[in-house]
Amino acid sequence: MSESVELGYLISNSEYKSFDEIITVLTNKGKRVAMIAMGVKKITSKNGRNLRFGSLTEFTYFQSRSEDKVSKLKSAHLVEENDWQIQTRHSFNVLCNCVKKTKYTSKEFFSFFKHSLNLIVNDKYNDKVLVSVILFRFLSLNGIIFDDNFENIKEPQRSIIEKNLINIDNAKYSLIKDEINATNKVLSDHIFKILGIKVL
Repeated sequence: MSESVELGYLISNSEYKSFDEIITVLTNKGKRVAMIAMGVKKITSKNGRNLRFGSLTEFTYFQSRSEDKVSKLKSAHLVEENDWQIQTRHSFNVLCNCVKKTKYTSKEFFSFFKHSLNLIVNDKYNDKVLVSVILFRFLSLNGIIFDDNFENIKEPQRSIIEKNLINIDNAKYSLIKDEINATNKVLSDHIFKILGIKVL
């Protein structure tokens, strides 16, 4: 195993044995890396204290030789710390799910994650608006281009968009369809403003 040092964000964790975890990290190189983090659930673990959702972290790890095996975390050091309570925000969980469930990642995905995270941390907009913005950007990043007005999107592109929205996580994120259309003008204006879309 070769040793790698990369900046990144923790996007998921799961229990593994008594004191260990399997963590997934999105690195600044656009890689999504699964690692085994040994002993991080022990009270005395330094790595455990530094594994925080929403905080930019320097990860040193031993990279696995094959993609179907997990790497091994050596150390984690906080670089930019955010409030740990960000993990309770619905918008943050949507953001992490988008990155976890997409098949391929890239440097553009890291930029997407970091920019979306900044919007959440700034706490300027409510969570419904942020969820909509995150989903719009996520789908655009996957090659789906949006018209200024969601209602003007033609078939078959509209059906592709709706299919993606419904399938992202058991249909509960399909609320974007109700938020972007003209029936909720105030909310739509906020969303379009963040996205940089001019509404005539």
